[in-house]
Amino acid sequence: MVKKVIIDTSVLIAGILGNHTSRTLLNLIFKGKVKILLSHDIFDEYIAASHYSKIIKRVDTSLLDYVLDTIFKKAEILDVEMEVNLCRDPKDNKFFSLTIQGNAEAIITWDPDILSLRNENKLFTHKHKKIYILTPPEFLEMISFFVS
Repeated sequence: MVKKVIIDTSVLIAGILGNHTSRTLLNLIFKGKVKILLSHDIFDEYIAASHYSKIIKRVDTSLLDYVLDTIFKKAEILDVEMEVNLCRDPKDNKFFSLTIQGNAEAIITWDPDILSLRNENKLFTHKHKKIYILTPPEFLEMISFFVS
């Protein structure tokens, strides 16, 4: 059974810009080997961030459209009804709300605000729920756990 993960915007943008491990992760999603959860708020953030002028200058818009369209089609979309206040950057709380409500196993991120919440075992605990918080290379090292 493929376990569910949340992809932070930083990973999406890094993959679009060519970061090897982020792009490898996106390819696993496209092939259906990694299942992601997505909310409309997070997808809206993906769209906004991928269309910043510094990104648009570096990437063909057809690639952007393909990546966003494929992510949307491959993701399980949830309407998030709960809100948590766990992050020092309030904009990051939506990733935790989706993870908790959707019962995902991990958040994959490059964001230092999110990464700062994990313990030495790369876990964050919220009301007895353990959530992995991983960088893309860490996730790829643990991939057998997530696709077993």
